[in-house]
Amino acid sequence: DIISTKELDTGLCESNDQRLEDLFVSLSLNSTSDHPLCNDCAQANIVELAQVNHEIMGEITQYKDCLLSLRNPEPSEPSTDDLDLLLEQEKQLQQTLEELNKEIEQVQQPELDLQALEDKKIDIIDERFADYLGAVEFCSLLQYQDELNLDVAKKTYLHILNDDWDGSGQYIPFLFQIGSDKYFGTINGLRLGTTKEFPVDWDEVNAAWGLTALMLCDLAKRYAFSFKRYRIIPRGSFSIVERRSDKCIFELYGSKEISINTLFWFGRFDEAMIAFLQCLAELCEFIHQNDPHFTVPYHIRGDKIDKYSLKYHRL
Repeated sequence: DIISTKELDTGLCESNDQRLEDLFVSLSLNSTSDHPLCNDCAQANIVELAQVNHEIMGEITQYKDCLLSLRNPEPSEPSTDDLDLLLEQEKQLQQTLEELNKEIEQVQQPELDLQALEDKKIDIIDERFADYLGAVEFCSLLQYQDELNLDVAKKTYLHILNDDWDGSGQYIPFLFQIGSDKYFGTINGLRLGTTKEFPVDWDEVNAAWGLTALMLCDLAKRYAFSFKRYRIIPRGSFSIVERRSDKCIFELYGSKEISINTLFWFGRFDEAMIAFLQCLAELCEFIHQNDPHFTVPYHIRGDKIDKYSLKYHRL
């Protein structure tokens, strides 16, 4: 259909070009100038024709005034010869008027033909542009619809995958990779601890605690379990633990600054780590009750894992 439309447009353009060429040949044969004219020659020709038209219209006006005076003479009794003469003059004037009207039509006709041809070309261009614009809009609409369908399919797949992972917990090993680095446990490559002999930057320790808090909260959510005494609030490197009884806040992050305030702060940091261990023990006990085969390799009690305390001031 698109190829047929292009061929039709090409045929129309060639037909119009041939008509235009025939018109220019006719104009060249009936005038003193060769056509087509350049802009300057066309303007000069238009001015000359306008002057001729003005002179002809003046003559027509004079002839009409003369004819009117002849048709309405002053009351008198003209002779028979005078009447014959006047009738002859009227006939000549009428003939002259008809010739002048024909000349006016001959002068104005090429301009009318050119204007009609220009109007036709404009109509053809407008029609082709409308067809092109419609085709572009249609293609854009199809492309947008394809992109929209692809986006909807991706989102649907992600929702299904997310629902499957939420129900099975399969995402946890991918999000939280537990390991060790000789002296410290690691989560996603971040060391979870520091000592005087092997110091670790507090930014790394705080980030590790943030991931650990997030992992414990996700595990509790998976089992629909709620901690009894504390509420863990993951906030990245600035995670906190809230005691449910009095809404007291304990910071689960440390600082390398040394001041009077940080001395009390590390006490709250110890309390936050102890609260975290208690929450972990509660969740392990809950899982063991539902699955007797589940066991914890290390005994958790208070601030100690087996015989090792994790309080900071003991380091």
